[in-house]
Amino acid sequence: MEKFYAKLQDILEVETLSDSDILEDFPDWDSLSIITLITFLDKEYQVNLYTNEIKAAKTIKDLCCLIESKRK
Repeated sequence: MEKFYAKLQDILEVETLSDSDILEDFPDWDSLSIITLITFLDKEYQVNLYTNEIKAAKTIKDLCCLIESKRK
């Protein structure tokens, strides 16, 4: 999941991320960011997520758990 964290840092334009960080607190967390993330996850991990699933994730950890659940 290192690539995921690196991509998310790039999308959110931050240097570090913590599992407890709240996604809505990032100024760059918007619909374009979500679409970029969906595309990345599909290409990199073959995980198909929908916008509503990602929006339901409140924290970075929630997002990671969602991705892991779809990878199985």
